[in-house]
Amino acid sequence: MSDQTVSRHLPPPAPGFRGLVGIHARLLVKDAQAGTAVLAVACVALPLAALLTPFPSEPADVASAISGPMRLQMLMSMMVMLTVGLAFLWPEAVWKGLGPGERAVLDSFPVTRRNHRMARVVAGGFLPLALTTAYLGSATILRVRGWGDVMPGMTSAYPDLAGWSAPTAVLVLLTAYLLSSSLALRFGKVFVPLLVIGTGVYLVPASLLLAGKEEWIEAIARSAVEWTWSPFRLFSIMFSGGPSDVLPALFWMTALAALTIHLAGRHGKV
Repeated sequence: MSDQTVSRHLPPPAPGFRGLVGIHARLLVKDAQAGTAVLAVACVALPLAALLTPFPSEPADVASAISGPMRLQMLMSMMVMLTVGLAFLWPEAVWKGLGPGERAVLDSFPVTRRNHRMARVVAGGFLPLALTTAYLGSATILRVRGWGDVMPGMTSAYPDLAGWSAPTAVLVLLTAYLLSSSLALRFGKVFVPLLVIGTGVYLVPASLLLAGKEEWIEAIARSAVEWTWSPFRLFSIMFSGGPSDVLPALFWMTALAALTIHLAGRHGKV
């Protein structure tokens, strides 16, 4: 038997992890072409709008020129909601789009289940990161151009790429993405488990309130909001964190990454 005949019967060579990430990234773009295109345009349009918004040269021009920046501020507020929502719910689309045919092709590669799943998690994480970077960059452009002086309320709460809020925002959003990815790996769904978790968080203080334990509710709420290592606090100050918030955010991201890697090697719903 010739070498050419033998090579026809050999399995395809195993791609490296970066190759797997590229394969899954192409599959994600193919499965969600319209949504990916819209979000990609948003990642480019927002910093461009922040850069091209005309800055008033005279105080008298402020009133007439304020409508443009106000529209940009509304756009950035929508971008924040989109980025946070995408970080939590994007894993549902990441795992839902992998059809039986694509699974069969991927299963033909001699790589482990954990590598395949983690490659898809990494490939899906680029879009939330791109949106976060676009928002951080736009806020920084506005601050550098001096819009914070003209409209103090406009950029004072926005993060700065040069400050500590930027790494905190990225780490917290990655934590949200990894949390939802672990739910997708374990249950095959994201929205329903998140709804159950949110309902459970709501029912605890509601039950204490019915039991007349108002002081307990106050103590729990204070701990959740004020404790430096509380995940609830980190999500509440997502884009306005300081130096003391980086380490807790890194801890929770690392913990969720370890959980995701563990679940990727188990037989789950995906």
